[in-house]
Amino acid sequence: MGSATIKHRKKKTYTTNKLLAFVITILFIALIFTIDTDTLFKFYTDIKLTIWIVLAGLVMPFLAFFGFTFQIASEDVINTSYFFFKRRFKIQDISHVLYQPTWKGIMPMNTQTDMRSLHVVRNSGGWMQTISLANGAFREEDLADIVRELHEINPQIELDEYARALIKKYESPT
Repeated sequence: MGSATIKHRKKKTYTTNKLLAFVITILFIALIFTIDTDTLFKFYTDIKLTIWIVLAGLVMPFLAFFGFTFQIASEDVINTSYFFFKRRFKIQDISHVLYQPTWKGIMPMNTQTDMRSLHVVRNSGGWMQTISLANGAFREEDLADIVRELHEINPQIELDEYARALIKKYESPT
């Protein structure tokens, strides 16, 4: 499929699951308040440590809510992690989309767990050639939409049985 046949689509952006980000933020704040009061007062007398805890209190939630995105443009996919690290693949170079258990070495492929990650693989190989999106960090419905969109743009992409099942799970009844 040549670049002349690619339809120009509006850029679609997927962000982290806001509910999960909210829960992580609340747990982080709760963790701070579980520290013994005497230790906490000693901690806050040191200005450097106080600055670190305030920065962490601001950065961690901001990172959890907005630091991870996945974008599908007409010709590229762009994954951003921690605001700065970007991985860009041409959609025509994507060979596989796999929906596998997050911990492959521990869990069998046919496990019934919801702990799966979507792997967008470029040129059939390697860690540097893969974008991984964890279910939980990203909503499962968004992962299904990503698979559907990529396969519509490039029907040559091979989907594993779990990626196909993910699409079917979120198909709208017609």
